[in-house]
Amino acid sequence: MKIAIPTENKIVVSNDPRKSGFFKVVALKGEDIVSEEFRSNPLGRGPSGTPLTSREADLVLTTLSDCDVLIYGTEKNHFFNSRIPRHISTVKTNESIITSAVLDFNNRFLYNERNTCCSP
Repeated sequence: MKIAIPTENKIVVSNDPRKSGFFKVVALKGEDIVSEEFRSNPLGRGPSGTPLTSREADLVLTTLSDCDVLIYGTEKNHFFNSRIPRHISTVKTNESIITSAVLDFNNRFLYNERNTCCSP
């Protein structure tokens, strides 16, 4: 599973994926992180308040096409979210540090998956 997290400075989770400078992409196998990489946002840091065109939204999402989950901060942009392909789930986090957001995702979602299957 690959998780994408928008970030301005490669440490803190960005509230708005459209305006982040980078995406940290973390590959998980079970609970273990097997790889991490940073991908540049093809739009750079978009100016605040500037609406995103459909072409720009698609360009950003192409960068994340191999990801399964997009974790973002508190701001939600309905136009951007409406363009996210169905195979990418979106998850809001209250965590501000990327590492904490990944751990939070593991605890909230992967832990629940493990414990809902096949109990005797």
